[in-house]
Amino acid sequence: MNSSPQHAVAFRLLDEAGILKSNYAPPMVRLLWKMGINVPPPHFMSFVGSALLTGITFGTLWGLFMLLFAVMTGSVNLSVLLAASLSAGVLFGVTMAIYFAYGRKRYKLPNWESLSQTER
Repeated sequence: MNSSPQHAVAFRLLDEAGILKSNYAPPMVRLLWKMGINVPPPHFMSFVGSALLTGITFGTLWGLFMLLFAVMTGSVNLSVLLAASLSAGVLFGVTMAIYFAYGRKRYKLPNWESLSQTER
């Protein structure tokens, strides 16, 4: 996991709230951290940020799965495949952004920027 002071405070707050680690550090976010990209945990991302991260990830993986299935069955229609992947990504991204925003409000989590001033 990321080891910045902000992340340490965020992880402590998320743990204290009872949110599962798999929920606040999903695979895509952990991959970004391992790549050295300093993104906040999803509960601390903006609505648009979490929608984009989860939507692009899901839409891409869904599209690749659909492409593999379409090639195996011999029925490749790229425009339908692209539209379905885009729709799935948008729907999933917005749904997850609502979920993370709800968790942020429910557990009264501060915004990401204020964590740098929080006592450690």
